[in-house]
Amino acid sequence: MNLRARTRAATQTQLQGESSPLSTPTRDRTRDKALLIGIEYRWHQGYDEVTALSNPHKDVQLLKTFLIEHEGYLEQNITVLVDGTEDQLMEPSRANILREIDSFVADMREGDRRVFFFGGHGTQLLNRTGSELDGKDEAILTSRHCGWPVDEKNKPLPNDTELLDVQLHSDHPHYQKLRGVIVDNELRKYLVNRLPAGSQLVAFFDTCHSATMLDLDSVTWKRRATNVVAVVPKGYKLIRNGIRSATFTQLSPAALVPKSIPGKKLLIRSLKRNQDLPPTPRSKSWVQKGVPNVSHGIEQPAVISFSSAEDDQSTWDTSVTMITVVIDYLKRDSAHERNRTPRDLELYLRGELEKSRIQSFRAKASLNPLKYTPARCQRLIVKLMKMQVPRANSLNVKDLKEPLRL
Repeated sequence: MNLRARTRAATQTQLQGESSPLSTPTRDRTRDKALLIGIEYRWHQGYDEVTALSNPHKDVQLLKTFLIEHEGYLEQNITVLVDGTEDQLMEPSRANILREIDSFVADMREGDRRVFFFGGHGTQLLNRTGSELDGKDEAILTSRHCGWPVDEKNKPLPNDTELLDVQLHSDHPHYQKLRGVIVDNELRKYLVNRLPAGSQLVAFFDTCHSATMLDLDSVTWKRRATNVVAVVPKGYKLIRNGIRSATFTQLSPAALVPKSIPGKKLLIRSLKRNQDLPPTPRSKSWVQKGVPNVSHGIEQPAVISFSSAEDDQSTWDTSVTMITVVIDYLKRDSAHERNRTPRDLELYLRGELEKSRIQSFRAKASLNPLKYTPARCQRLIVKLMKMQVPRANSLNVKDLKEPLRL
């Protein structure tokens, strides 16, 4: 081999080792962390209405293995909370989850990355402050729950902690049930609002009602201009005036409370305390102090959330889960240019989960051909295609068009 050929070969080897898109990019993972939570609801007796799940524990282990073997995460930086464990401190109860979230983001600084996963049940509560277009707060059901957060008529309970801005007391009629959930406002407050500028969080929610589980700002919500219905305590009227749209500038708490309500001053004071609520896709004026505003061009953390269903949808508990699809996608992407975006992953998720639902339905229909005629099967398949729509959401819509990095 002559000198020119040897030089060309050496240069090509160096490029492949350092900057080739086929090689996995090197990154110091010393400060990067992951918090993975999986709840199957098999070990909490007495609440049969909460269906046991079969995949969250498997998904947690699959994601943990992927992060270590393919993304270079250090095992000691990955925290796992699953139910059924003997270690009560690692049980995914409300207190333990909030404690681990606090530790998860406590020492973050610019450049740090975090991966968060929750697999389990999602639910909804009635929103009291008018910050939700659909009038409901999304929530995750923890392992030490006391059943679904519904009343005796099977209707969602009101989210009292949001309006009162205080801890519930044990004499509250729904104390036990409300202490078994963590609502979207709390996840936004403790998981998102504490992130420093220049850091990154990628979250995965394989739950029902999870599209806005982190209450991130999305172009989907910015395009809406719908009147909001605020639900006030029992005996009060529904308030339809005062909140004009999802993009109002500032709203006086007094506008939320009719003049005829007894104790109006006390209620206004509680609403004023609630002015520090984190911004949601529906209430842009409640800006948390210290969180940069996108509209002013100030840098903020990159927060991307993937959900397996819209806020008004339920998920299917099949062998093909959101995480198995995500891992398959990211493994394929790592063998190419690693330039696929969250939007690309969103579309891939929709296609694969839709295909899984249809295959599962066809297998069930084949066992009863008299009941499921070809014409009926076709009609049901059309409905299945719209029953569960995965969603990608972000704090800044531009992040959905940038290459996805964990």
